[in-house]
Amino acid sequence: MIPLALGLFFLLAGDPNRNAGYLLLVIGVVEGVVILILTYPLYYEVTTSELIVRCGVLMNQHIPLNILMRCNLSSLSSWRCSCLGSRLLIA
Repeated sequence: MIPLALGLFFLLAGDPNRNAGYLLLVIGVVEGVVILILTYPLYYEVTTSELIVRCGVLMNQHIPLNILMRCNLSSLSSWRCSCLGSRLLIA
């Protein structure tokens, strides 16, 4: 998101920095869209036989409950996909 902020700053600063501002603005918007596509929606579902994790458009994991040794349920509401690996202990 830093390129987006810098792009806005350069656009508001004046003429010498206007081209750099447009470029940074485009880079910031593309970066934001990529992050949004890869992380939204984040969805956890526990069924009787498995834990289903969906994060963005690319990640869709089905983890059988019988291989889980320990789970901290209070920490499963975090928005980051990577937190799941540190919160579940898989045999």
